[in-house]
Amino acid sequence: MKQVPKAVEKVLVGPIRREMTLEDFCGKQTSEIKHLNRLVQQYKHERECNAIIGQTRQDKILRLESLMDGVLPTEEFIEEEFVYLMHEHKVC
Repeated sequence: MKQVPKAVEKVLVGPIRREMTLEDFCGKQTSEIKHLNRLVQQYKHERECNAIIGQTRQDKILRLESLMDGVLPTEEFIEEEFVYLMHEHKVC
């Protein structure tokens, strides 16, 4: 009677080890996927921020040109600059 459980144990040792190894591998892969997903989200956020900052800079150049041409009064330029900086700060 003791021989049957030993024989069964010997037969099952390999598959059990493979299953444990596979479970460990799957856990590591899951962790890696989560990490990569976080990096993707971070990258998307940075791209959005960079696009906003780029647009803000273009707008600032246009406002500065208007200021230099005398089209935009200094006080209005300062007010608009403050609003743009606050918006940029909130977004990024």
